[in-house]
Amino acid sequence: MSAVIRHLAFLLIGLCVLMVFPAFMALADGEHSAAAAFFTPALLTAGLAGGILVALRDLTPPLSRVGSLFLVILTWPCLALVAALPLAGISALTYPSSLFESLSALTTTGMSLIADLDAQPSALLFWRALLQWYGGALTLVMMVLLLAPMAVGGLPHRRISLVGRSRARFGGRIFQQVRIILTAYGSMTLACIVWLIASGVNPADAVFLALSTLSTGGMTPRDGPLEDYIPIAGQFGLILFMIVGATSILWQGMILRRDTYQLRRHRESYAVIAAAIAVGLVLAELYHLAAGRGLANFPAALLEGLFAGASLISTTGFHVREESFSVLPLAVLFLCALVGGGAMSTAGGLKMFRIGVLLRQAERELSKSLFPHGVKTTRAGGHVWIDNDVRGIYAMVLASVLVLAFTATGLALAGLPFAPATAAALAAFSNIGPLYGAGPVAADPWPALSSLPAHGLWFLGFAMVAGRIEVLALFGILNIAYWRNR
Repeated sequence: MSAVIRHLAFLLIGLCVLMVFPAFMALADGEHSAAAAFFTPALLTAGLAGGILVALRDLTPPLSRVGSLFLVILTWPCLALVAALPLAGISALTYPSSLFESLSALTTTGMSLIADLDAQPSALLFWRALLQWYGGALTLVMMVLLLAPMAVGGLPHRRISLVGRSRARFGGRIFQQVRIILTAYGSMTLACIVWLIASGVNPADAVFLALSTLSTGGMTPRDGPLEDYIPIAGQFGLILFMIVGATSILWQGMILRRDTYQLRRHRESYAVIAAAIAVGLVLAELYHLAAGRGLANFPAALLEGLFAGASLISTTGFHVREESFSVLPLAVLFLCALVGGGAMSTAGGLKMFRIGVLLRQAERELSKSLFPHGVKTTRAGGHVWIDNDVRGIYAMVLASVLVLAFTATGLALAGLPFAPATAAALAAFSNIGPLYGAGPVAADPWPALSSLPAHGLWFLGFAMVAGRIEVLALFGILNIAYWRNR
């Protein structure tokens, strides 16, 4: 357990470093009390984490498999407990509500209890955006270095290195992969900021939106739809970078290394792009029909459709207009959100590769019913999937259904009607919080999340973390047989 505590201390120090940026922003705005709300917890937490690192510097064994699962699970609530302190200090939110807000940002879910964004300090908005970005970075690192090597939920665990051939030792290769992930993630974030500013977006809004886009977090810096303050060129940029956030960072590494062999074998990221385009074209036609079938209306409908398609598949949840998602039935919205983007990305959902493997496995079972003595493998995404991996995917889907049912039941007991409870549970689990309330307009508006009692928010928080950690990591730690044999 000391290895887990040591790694958590490192992550807390990283969080404290990030607190410095909104603190200086608050000072620049003349909000000295807001700056103190960041500096104080940053200094105290950094001192505590630093003391832990000093105390454990000679006592820490390597991180075990069980320790890795504990680290993946504990990271999000531990970071949220500290990240909520500045939010509670500079907003009208209570600490429990601030905890929910910070957990939503860190897990890149994007659910928010803040009603009037335009009246909030810029430091608060910057902090939410930074939390999303930090959560996205942690998601990529944990996926590549912890979850995929353990094949959690059938995650691809072969050929997951980002460094290609290297003579470096194991520890050196780990450091290389972390450096490559953070460099690529940071570079794409910077590119998004430059694109948005060049397209005419306010620099502060550009920074906040870029941090939210690459992390697929979905929190916006202003109230109202994006069309109010993002020009057409900026919307094109957001489409591009939402797709970047939804595709595998391994695939992006293949492109940078010009690894044509692996690029030909890779399938999932191409499927993510195709799904975003397909959903976007369907939405564009629906928007075109709603606006009248004149040719003058089609370019705007096409842009909005592609934007909404990329937003849904990437589980970002941005919308150009308030009604962008209302043209689709709830079942279709739920399906898109549940499938989600690619593995090794910041997107939520079950992930596209799992759907592909399940479809191929279904085809295999049908073939066996016709040719019971035939030999047929499950081939998907350019790879042959062994039975253990397929069983892992089945377990992941079953665990996801159980978490969704548990969360929806808890929300119903907290006072939400069936449809809103189901939508909120799925939005939290798939880490696409803005989807809640974005479906077809009902006769009775859905209750605001801020009206939920505290235990209702806890159910949502549980679903957010479960979705972010590929859920089976949680069930693995809860394995009774392991604890009985310790």
